[in-house]
Amino acid sequence: MALNNSKLTLKNLWLQYLQKQFYSQKYEYEIPDVYRNAFYLANASLVNYTNWFVHNALRVIYHEIITELKAKGHNINEAIKKINSIINIIEPCNHFIDVQFPVKMEDGQYEIFRGFRAEHGVYIRDRPCLGGLRLWPKIEKSDIKALASISTYKYACMGIDLTGAYGGIVLSRDFLQEKELQRVIETYTKELTKKGFCGESVDVFEPDMNCGSNEMTWIIAANSKLRGNIGNACAVGKPFLFGGVQNREKAVAQGIFFGLDVFLQNKEIMRSIGLNAGWSHKTFILQGLGNVGSFTGLYLENAGVKCVGIVECDSHIYDGKGISIHEAIMYKRKNGSLKGFKSLAKCNEPNKVLIANCDILVLAAAEKSLVYYIADKVKARIVIEAANGPLTPSVHKILVGRNKLVLPDIYINSGSSIASYFEYLKNIQHLPLKITEGRTNELFLQALKSDKHVVKYTFPNNAFNSEVLRKRILSDNSEKNVVTEVIDNIMQHTAKDIIKTAKLYNLGLDFRTAAYIKVLKKLFWTACKF
Repeated sequence: MALNNSKLTLKNLWLQYLQKQFYSQKYEYEIPDVYRNAFYLANASLVNYTNWFVHNALRVIYHEIITELKAKGHNINEAIKKINSIINIIEPCNHFIDVQFPVKMEDGQYEIFRGFRAEHGVYIRDRPCLGGLRLWPKIEKSDIKALASISTYKYACMGIDLTGAYGGIVLSRDFLQEKELQRVIETYTKELTKKGFCGESVDVFEPDMNCGSNEMTWIIAANSKLRGNIGNACAVGKPFLFGGVQNREKAVAQGIFFGLDVFLQNKEIMRSIGLNAGWSHKTFILQGLGNVGSFTGLYLENAGVKCVGIVECDSHIYDGKGISIHEAIMYKRKNGSLKGFKSLAKCNEPNKVLIANCDILVLAAAEKSLVYYIADKVKARIVIEAANGPLTPSVHKILVGRNKLVLPDIYINSGSSIASYFEYLKNIQHLPLKITEGRTNELFLQALKSDKHVVKYTFPNNAFNSEVLRKRILSDNSEKNVVTEVIDNIMQHTAKDIIKTAKLYNLGLDFRTAAYIKVLKKLFWTACKF
């Protein structure tokens, strides 16, 4: 017991040291205490440590914004008040609804369900909100608010003129028949529609955790029935026949693949973390074999990267000789779990897999999934936030301080945000996507009109043929081509902008702060027009 206490004490001292080192830099702007504490609290809420990332980025550009405001005619006091007022507009969720509603079950009895929806950034720009819906037994209100704000930051990072939203229904799918689940979704939608939280011009849904295309179809049907119209733009992520875009379920993984490619091909960055540029001779460990994790794992595997570990909530595997992602997915699909997979899956000490030898660690599970007391033992040189919020500020600082490349959630898992925006454009204009492409905003237009109409990959010294990979990702269907090429172009454009920002502000490998600086600049000057 004394030994365990001493370990915890050493960890606390280490975090205090990191905090002291971090805050020893002199800035004109101080992070508010409520978020400042989120730096070292292991149980900090997602909303608090997300706001810590926002205010940390603001510290870096605070003097620059003051200077720009003074150039526009503000004195120093007016400039400070202006910044504070704009941050007060950007930071909080503007609308939040908590509904409890009865649903008739198949046995004739009624059960009460609880659902939430948060909208963020509604006063930043006159655009609809768009964000995910999760179905999960345990949902915190503060997490829903944080995920809504993260959605806004993703759109801003990608240059998309939308703001964020997020919702959740407290339930376990395992205990519901499909008809019962459909009634829950439809009733939830009706309650939100009545309150102005669902509609193509106000709040658009997309599938997230434990949620898919069927649920989006039910949302559209319930919304249309209540409003008396036949529109299909109040939800994205629908089946293609109902107005969805093809390969939508792969969009996050495609964005991760394309975004990672930019950094892997950057010789300077790879040299700084001790890796050779390119995809060859790389290994990865995957946390979470859900939709995002599965497709990401398959893309990496197809690129010649060897999977050596998989971590699930009830089992984990490590095999330095390699694990077939395809076989693991098929096994889980058949058995509902990886338990017993090739007699390798174990059920104890999954953290040992997360800190095992590999080059790339993909975090595709949930929030706060890499705990601070093992962060300094992570051996991977690249950490990918394929899920939202897997790293707290202290974990992020430990990893970056140990010369790790961390690809942040608001950038690296934004492929679905791009696909969702395109589906939304397609739906509201009632046009095929290949016609819609000429009517998108400037950034998308730039991407689509670029000289690069074919996605390029270079895998030096890799036996895997990059042309084969290109053909696997890009089909002959023109709509698939448009979505995939735009995801690639936007991820490349944004990555280069983030890298440039990191250099401009001498941030080293802290690409998260660089991404948040990009976000803050866009949102700040947009909100200034409010």
